[in-house]
Amino acid sequence: MSAAELLPQESKFSADVWHRSDEWKKDIWRLTTEWQLLLTKHQATKLAKSQSPRPGAIDELFYQVLGLKQLSQSWFWPTMTTENVRLCLNTLIDLRSDLVHKNVSYRPVERADIDYFSLFVNQLAGISGNTVRDYVYARTTEFPWAENEVFDLTSIFDPIRCTSRL
Repeated sequence: MSAAELLPQESKFSADVWHRSDEWKKDIWRLTTEWQLLLTKHQATKLAKSQSPRPGAIDELFYQVLGLKQLSQSWFWPTMTTENVRLCLNTLIDLRSDLVHKNVSYRPVERADIDYFSLFVNQLAGISGNTVRDYVYARTTEFPWAENEVFDLTSIFDPIRCTSRL
């Protein structure tokens, strides 16, 4: 449905015609032949607008592109709550942003941070991929890819690494 928002923009009919008459019904048949192009264009538009991988932005992006609500709710494992995952992700983004844009961070970045956040991002990628895979399967009864191996289920919440900016 959100990809269909592109139809008035891509239509040979003016936006006025789309919203005030039945002429758009003639153009709706383009979906039968051009749906893949419209979906690809829609995805590219949404990705271009996405500036930050913060949890709320990720949730919004996956909702707009796939209709998957609250992807970030799947971000947990036995030793890590969703709330702590969000805190760690925001910490990582804050540190990266400070270093890239200000050339200094609000706290020292250590080698152990790099190792920790590397495992952390791999966890999120694997869990997110599996959640999307299951979501697609539930709607199509086809698995789009093999299940991702989630490597480090023993990663624990590290309050030293995952601190909010004070």
